[in-house]
Amino acid sequence: MGINKTIIFDIDETLVDNEVFPDNLDIILKEINKLKKQNYSFGICTNRPLEKFVKKIVDVYMIDDYIICEGGAIFYKKERGKYIEINNYVKKNINDFVKKKVEIFDKKNYYIFNEDRKTTSTIRVLDNSKIDYLVNYLKSFIELKDFDIEKSNSKILINSKNIDKIKTINDIYKDCSVIFVSDYERMLSVPNNNIKIYSVGKDNKFNKRCHAVFNKSTDGVLKILMKEGNKNE
Repeated sequence: MGINKTIIFDIDETLVDNEVFPDNLDIILKEINKLKKQNYSFGICTNRPLEKFVKKIVDVYMIDDYIICEGGAIFYKKERGKYIEINNYVKKNINDFVKKKVEIFDKKNYYIFNEDRKTTSTIRVLDNSKIDYLVNYLKSFIELKDFDIEKSNSKILINSKNIDKIKTINDIYKDCSVIFVSDYERMLSVPNNNIKIYSVGKDNKFNKRCHAVFNKSTDGVLKILMKEGNKNE
């Protein structure tokens, strides 16, 4: 019998809080094992790049399906201990491009980059007086015309305008039933009919767009897993 349902998790404030694993982890893993025996698979969909902590999540939570990273822009699968890039919607390393341009803009090390990113870019600005200048500078490049360039506190976030998590989940999962569990998403795309969005967060605007709302973070994750397991008993 093939896979009949996939559960996809966001990471932050869903599987962990501030990178701390939950007290109920053992119970969650027991429920995941139970559902795997009922032909469920498990995936990840996160804004993070593929880095050490994401790989730790994959190992701890026994993820056996796709690992969607950088807000849906790139995804992988783990096979025989190696992470294989399956698709990259951006096709070029936008983080490298941005880093080179910023180094030209200012060589005084006012900026910290997340080196693990490829299709998106996050810049931590150490001198807040430079943020607006840098945003306007980056917006001047035609290579970034299809990217949102936004300020967020002391950071600049650069993400594709044409890609979001739901769009990528829609593209990948067309032949099975899917539950995507997250605390919050911008949800620019509308999920296909076979995809349900479950919230484990408290953002009212996001929750109104979800198919169901559960307890916050890992308590909600556990309730979702138990609910799915009980359906098949």
